[in-house]
Amino acid sequence: CRLPSGVPLRELSPSHTETLVAVKGMVVRTSKIIPEIRMAYFRCWACYHSEQSMVDQGRIFEPVRCQHCGKLYSFQLVHNLSLFEDKQVIRVQEAPENLAEGELPVTLSVVVYGSMVDCVVPGDRVQATGIYRCAPLRLNSNTRIIRNVFRTHLDALHIEKATKSSKLAPQPDDDDVAATGGVPQL
Repeated sequence: CRLPSGVPLRELSPSHTETLVAVKGMVVRTSKIIPEIRMAYFRCWACYHSEQSMVDQGRIFEPVRCQHCGKLYSFQLVHNLSLFEDKQVIRVQEAPENLAEGELPVTLSVVVYGSMVDCVVPGDRVQATGIYRCAPLRLNSNTRIIRNVFRTHLDALHIEKATKSSKLAPQPDDDDVAATGGVPQL
């Protein structure tokens, strides 16, 4: 198993979709924590038979027919018995030092789950590894009409803060401190 090499945000393309990539950048915005359903619990309103349904990439598959009484479309989602996981959307932008003069920085949404939520704040330098995904845009959330334009994001599997390189003056050696009586020479 080979780990992905870093891809500059500017070079992400449609050929990278549904592949494992690693990107580096600076966090510019974080969303609130969003509860996302992972296991949906349904109960038949006619006979109170219950079933669980897995959630696949944000889509809940409601059972069509009750296995117990045979009624069609008789299930209701029971929120308090369903399983949820924390989710957060992080906006990552190209670092300013990597930009040519006059270029606008490219940004990417990184979606993090579970223990990765609230691990970074705006201003942090990060390397995010995950699956680069695209989803179609809907004209209206109430219709099934979608456009031929897609929105991309990274489903993070791992996010790591970059270590800050110290740009302070070099610290004196122990020999230098001892030779000057404990006072470092400037």
